Amino acid sequence: MTGARPRAAVLLLACLAAAAAAGACRRQDAVASAGPRGERDAAPAAGAGGDASTDRGDARGVEITHLANEGFLLSAGGTKVLVDALFRDGLPEYARVAGAGREALETARGAFAGVDAVLITHVHRDHFHPLAVARHLESAGDAVALGPRQAADSLERHAPQWPRIADRFVAVTPGPGERVERRVDGVEVLGLGLHHPPSRNQPVQHSGWLVRIGGRTILHLGDAGLDEAEFAPLRLEDDRIDLALVPFWLLDDEGRAFLDRHVRPGRVVAMHVPPGDVSPTRERLAARGRGAVVLAPGESLRIR
Repeated sequence: MTGARPRAAVLLLACLAAAAAAGACRRQDAVASAGPRGERDAAPAAGAGGDASTDRGDARGVEITHLANEGFLLSAGGTKVLVDALFRDGLPEYARVAGAGREALETARGAFAGVDAVLITHVHRDHFHPLAVARHLESAGDAVALGPRQAADSLERHAPQWPRIADRFVAVTPGPGERVERRVDGVEVLGLGLHHPPSRNQPVQHSGWLVRIGGRTILHLGDAGLDEAEFAPLRLEDDRIDLALVPFWLLDDEGRAFLDRHVRPGRVVAMHVPPGDVSPTRERLAARGRGAVVLAPGESLRIR
């Protein structure tokens, strides 16, 4: 979908360009007032967006910025985690980070400098690109990537940087319903054994991710299916999850009831929303009255 870029998106692009040059980006419009972006190319900037707080007790908090599709930047103080953010052109129907934003993301500059962990749920091209991941890891110098063995294999096959970054990739491929815990520079991450529903790109190894950052617990489900046999042994309902990032197609009444039973998140953000569907998806979720929100690329919220 094409059209004039809304003013908020122009501000975000300017903010990102400044961040790439100066290493800082100030916050812009609040999430509640930001409109939908009817474009495929996203121009995200970390720190642009509004506040959304919970009452779970810790004053530090975490800021969650949507980059594109299922790509997010989690920030808390000096700690940063990227999830499914390094995927280049992806699929035609979904948003991507392009232009100056992609350059800053892949070269670890501006808002994307100092990332501690790069998390990968699976190797589908709207979630992962080996050259983008390799470029970020080499540019960052000390970032660590964690993802399924298929991601490591893809990096080894396609990325010339692999010999220089191999020691900073941790293969995490949990079995169905298993939790695999790792710690990166004080950030606790848990790979969750959740399968990807059948698709044209099978077979694919797939993990959800639980991230403890800034005194908060964030769940990223990737493209997981809702399987009782996998969710029950994970016992995510005991993890006091502050925010769950969930594919929008799982947020019908049946899916939300499943998540309320097995995850019990404080907040829910719908992801994987096509750019042209941001506004109608917001309206549908609001009509259901279950508190789920949609962040357009570049928008963020804070969990205190």
